[in-house]
Amino acid sequence: MFLWTPDTGAVSLNMQPNLVNAYNIGMSADGSTVVGSRESGFSRYAARWVRGVGVELLNEVGGRYEHAFACSADGAVVVGRTDYSVGSWQAFRWTRETGIVGLGTLGGNTSTAFGVSGDGSVVVGTSSGMSGPLSAFRWTPTGGMENLNITYAGLLTGVSLLISARAVSPDGRYIVGMGLNAETGRQEAFLLDTGFPLRGDVNRDGCVDDADLLAVLFTFGERGYRNADIDWNGVIDDGDLLQALFHFGDGCEE
Repeated sequence: MFLWTPDTGAVSLNMQPNLVNAYNIGMSADGSTVVGSRESGFSRYAARWVRGVGVELLNEVGGRYEHAFACSADGAVVVGRTDYSVGSWQAFRWTRETGIVGLGTLGGNTSTAFGVSGDGSVVVGTSSGMSGPLSAFRWTPTGGMENLNITYAGLLTGVSLLISARAVSPDGRYIVGMGLNAETGRQEAFLLDTGFPLRGDVNRDGCVDDADLLAVLFTFGERGYRNADIDWNGVIDDGDLLQALFHFGDGCEE
């Protein structure tokens, strides 16, 4: 497996020394972290490569079959799936502090996490229910796993179904994936605007106010992807301040 940049060209990540196969699936916003998996014997381990550090296995317990599909903007949060037994697997979220943590399912035996927001707080994917087809889900630390077909039922027509959420925007507002369009009878891509957070709502309280402006001002000039970096370009600058000012008052009660 390799990482390519215009300056270096293709550089081997050494993901698979003495192993069978390695797969790289996702990458952090600045390209410093790559996530995927590598095989050894009958096991596949979720792994991440960090520039200057090398390869790190997220779980070294044998007998698992794991995949890492995406990571947060800074690479500190990794999501994917871990298999517990034949026909049973579960979405996971990993941090160095918590290790691999299963996110549950929508009632069935399977779930997979495909995408995560820039700050690592919103995870999206697909899960089986107690009966019926796969459904797209969103997971948050406070709300747990929710079925997007239930949360946004008012936006769906007929028997349309959001089957799999594949990615989420850095701020966690927009979700893309694949679903069933009842009007055409086809499986099609979807873009879901969840309406939250509001543009410029740095502290995620539903109101763009002085607290959000101060959050930008206090970190002005700093680099790194975080909520105060409203346009997610890697630096907190005039663009972010203008966004907060332009949307000042949005969502606030009069």
